[in-house]
Amino acid sequence: PDGLNYIAIAELYAAGQWAAAINGYWSPAFSILLAPFVAAGFDGIMAIKLLNTLIGFVLLFSLSSLCRALNLSSTISAVLLIVAIPFIASSAFLNSTPDLLVVLVLTTYLTCLLRVQKSNQIKMGCLIGIIGFIGYLSKYYLFPFFLLQFTGTLFLRFITNSNNGLRLSGYLSGMLVFLFTSSFWIGAIH
Repeated sequence: PDGLNYIAIAELYAAGQWAAAINGYWSPAFSILLAPFVAAGFDGIMAIKLLNTLIGFVLLFSLSSLCRALNLSSTISAVLLIVAIPFIASSAFLNSTPDLLVVLVLTTYLTCLLRVQKSNQIKMGCLIGIIGFIGYLSKYYLFPFFLLQFTGTLFLRFITNSNNGLRLSGYLSGMLVFLFTSSFWIGAIH
């Protein structure tokens, strides 16, 4: 049932009927990513499987990057990636939802949070804000998740007196980018 709604919305995007496709119930990212497959003539269900397969491959690279950010050994990283493959494959072929896209966004977000201390705080904060916005477009519940988790990360840094991790400049740039970009979609659905 969810998949059919995502396909119907993707068909609207593919037909250029953007105003009709916009709604406050179904998050747009998955349907927007489906639209090129639908426009190319793929059956909707096949389009979902192809899209989820592509997302799954990108997710494997994101998980590999997360393993490096966590400084895991190559052996442990390889085992984790091998173990992830059946879960990713089953989700790609059995689910018609943006769940893999959400996992991809969250692993990328976590990787960036772990790397923020080694990067320019403002640039990484902006990137994290964009990732948060993409997450919001993937599933609406990631809007409050991002607000709370990103704020909690900064709060945790302050209460632990840590010199590592997110600083106020990174937080403010990320939150401003997130709220600014999200405001366009919020305006479109209201």
